[in-house]
Amino acid sequence: MALGTGISCTQQLPVVTTLNQCLLRGDVILSTEGKQSVLDAMKEWASLTDRMKDALEKRDYSEIPSLLNRNFDLRCEVCADAISRKNRQMVELARKTGASAKFTGSGGAIIGTYEDEKMFGSLVRTLRAFQIDVIKPVIVKNQKDAWK
Repeated sequence: MALGTGISCTQQLPVVTTLNQCLLRGDVILSTEGKQSVLDAMKEWASLTDRMKDALEKRDYSEIPSLLNRNFDLRCEVCADAISRKNRQMVELARKTGASAKFTGSGGAIIGTYEDEKMFGSLVRTLRAFQIDVIKPVIVKNQKDAWK
């Protein structure tokens, strides 16, 4: 996970707000064709979620990077104006190292995968140069080990 210092979702309207305005309130932000593209994207996000769940359950981790990347790419296709330059830069910098990357929510932090420690080191150095901190989560299998 990477956290951008000084980057927040409040720099621009969060994507969820933009989608709600377009679809739920009937605002005229999008044409009929545009609304359909948002609905199609929502269906694809649901499919990506299902595929991620399946990959995790099967322990088929090879598919995860492309699913994470597609999630963000789809967001860019549908809501490009809702993504700040700094938030987009954080994802692009991570991807330049070979890592996958997507937002964890509405911006300000990303999550992704890397192949090995060499790539992780490159990721840390690249993002640190832009005041972006990288955190490597430690996954524990036993709850009592979580507090060590």
